[in-house]
Amino acid sequence: STESQLELVCLLLSFKPGNANVKWLVNGKESSPPTPAFSSAMGTDGFYMGQSRMKVTKQSWEKGDVYTCQVIHPAVGAELSMHNTSKCLGEGLSPCMAGRWGGELPRNQETGAVGGWEEKEIPCSLDPTIYLTKPSYEDVIKNSGRVTCLVLGYDSAASSITWKVDGQVSSAAKTEPPKKNSNGTTSLVSSHPVSLAQWGQGTQFTCKVTTPCSVELTQDITMGNTGEEPWHLKEKGKLQSLVSLTLICEASGFYPEEISISWLKNNSPELKSSYNNGPVSGSGIFSAYSILKVDKSGGAVNYTCVVHHPAMKDRTVLGESRCQKEFPSSGKRW
Repeated sequence: STESQLELVCLLLSFKPGNANVKWLVNGKESSPPTPAFSSAMGTDGFYMGQSRMKVTKQSWEKGDVYTCQVIHPAVGAELSMHNTSKCLGEGLSPCMAGRWGGELPRNQETGAVGGWEEKEIPCSLDPTIYLTKPSYEDVIKNSGRVTCLVLGYDSAASSITWKVDGQVSSAAKTEPPKKNSNGTTSLVSSHPVSLAQWGQGTQFTCKVTTPCSVELTQDITMGNTGEEPWHLKEKGKLQSLVSLTLICEASGFYPEEISISWLKNNSPELKSSYNNGPVSGSGIFSAYSILKVDKSGGAVNYTCVVHHPAMKDRTVLGESRCQKEFPSSGKRW
């Protein structure tokens, strides 16, 4: 078409009551100027028909902007009904209605309202955005680390995700059902397990996303490789009071910045809520610390600070602190 302006129509059919709140979003944001007024009329069958029209520039349509018809009606309660349309980047389509609101669906039991959305078009979209994130080093050493691929777009529900590990296709990933967001976009999340060996070897993970309207999109992330292990480790007691003692475990001179510091109580893992790990600080070479508060009334107890770092072949266990029922004046014994 040679026309410079096009029109989209959001058509609602066979619904009641006749009031509906209809808004248009452009790429997930409310349109400006404001959405045109919604008009409706009752037919001879007692049901209503309504429509909302949206002016669209040809330039906007051609570049693939996504238009969303957002409907609020008693038939769906307080939920938003979001329906998208656009011109696919790979194949031109004529402007089309975003969908159809039909009354041949179950009645809302609470309000008595009738109506529901029936998709009539396969949504087209802009290229999705991919967010790839590493697991925490602490999760990796606990064998629960997973690299996560989040796909955010307008047709993510129809997208597929595949994984490669160092260039080889892997089937070990877990992909969750798509989730629709309030701005009309859809989130798709897939995660792949990461072993401690893969972390130490600097393994590369690739998330490949294929959508109906775009070429294949990929994003890579490389796990942390070994670097310099902490050269300065110490454990000390300070901040004594009549009822408690604070133990501090420090590690410095290491890189990369991923590190895990934990505590043992009588050779069993201490609850994570019992200690506080401070932030890793530094640039290039890093340092970190962990603070454990000990109750003096707990009897004779051995506390041990345990440090994990990618540059270490094994975990490092610092000298234990034995906290007695009757504390000496120093508050600790090595």
